[in-house]
Formats: sequence, C-alpha cells, structure tokens
Amino acid sequence: MFCKGIISVYLGDNFINIVYAEKNLFKLSIKYGYCINLLDQYNEEEIVNAIKNIINEKRLKPKIVRYVIDNRNLITKLIILPTMNKKYIIKNVLFEMEEYIGPTINDYNIYLKDYKNHYKKNLEVQTFAVSKTMIDLCFRISQKLSLKMDIIEGSNESKERAIMYLNNTCLYLRFFRFKLIEICNEIESGKYLSNIGILLRR
Repeated sequence: MFCKGIISVYLGDNFINIVYAEKNLFKLSIKYGYCINLLDQYNEEEIVNAIKNIINEKRLKPKIVRYVIDNRNLITKLIILPTMNKKYIIKNVLFEMEEYIGPTINDYNIYLKDYKNHYKKNLEVQTFAVSKTMIDLCFRISQKLSLKMDIIEGSNESKERAIMYLNNTCLYLRFFRFKLIEICNEIESGKYLSNIGILLRR
C-alpha cells in the first residue's frame, strides 16, 4: 500500500525538533524524533544540514515537510463576527487584522485556524499572522531539501491537537479520525507534542 513520508520541523529560538512519520489511508506511524540545538537563531544552512544528516543517516524517504512556528513568533487574535458567508468572513478577518497589526500588515501572511458558531449569532474566528520572512525561510529550506512545503501552523494549535488525541501523552496505539496512530517507543511524546500534532492533520 502507498505510504507517504512526512517530516515535521518545529522552529524554536535556538533549536529545532524534527519528527519523521509515514502515513497511508489507515495508519500514521511516527518513527523518529530529534532535538537539535542551533548555533545561530534560524540559521538556514544549519537547519538544512541538520535535516539532511538525519535523512541520510536513517535512510528516510520524505516527500513533504510541515513547519511548526513557535507561538512567540506569531501574532494571534480571536475575532468575533456575526454569522456570514465564508467570503465575507475572510474579508472581515483581514480588516480586523489590519487594524490590529497596523501599517506592517503587508509583512505578514494571515491564516484562519478555525471558526465556531456556538449560539447561531456569532462566529469565533481564531486567526494568526506569520511574518513573510519566516515563510520565506521555510520555503527556502524546503527547496534545498527538494521537499514539498505542506502546512505551516502555530505550536499551540499543534500541541492542543496532540494532547486531545494522545491519552495523557502516553505512547499507545490510538485512533484519530479512523486512522491508527502508532508512535515509536523511543519518542518522548511530551517533548514532540507540537511536531506530532501537525502530523495528525490531514
């Protein structure tokens, strides 16, 4: 059965966490986890070489890389809106974020985490902004690794997802949206919660 290799990279201030997994229609198998200290913050060559070394050492075959951005490097805002069409949700969110961030808004990409309608009157839209400098860094790293850049999200979102679906972060076989999760016993799940969380995304 076709199996796709995925690497998730958590970009910390002076370290990166790397987790490798393989997934198919029925199973997500998390194989390896590494924490690597960096000499310089967000040093592109250092990050690329660290990932390449792991790929070569373990003979991994990733196709995709997903990035987790530390929430200290994001601008987040919960936006409350009346119930409306999706097109107008996006338009209003962009307006609210422009008011919130100010003149430097063009230096950021805006992402909508999700929106919930609790009372049929208002929508709660969780929004975060990532600097284009950070996105460009992720894109260049992906290019140098010859991998497709798949998803970028904040570390809190990924962490919350992992906690929700892993039983107290213990490493057992669990089901996530009808997909079996298998985590290598050598991985300290608490250390890699954000990495694991982004791997749980479709």
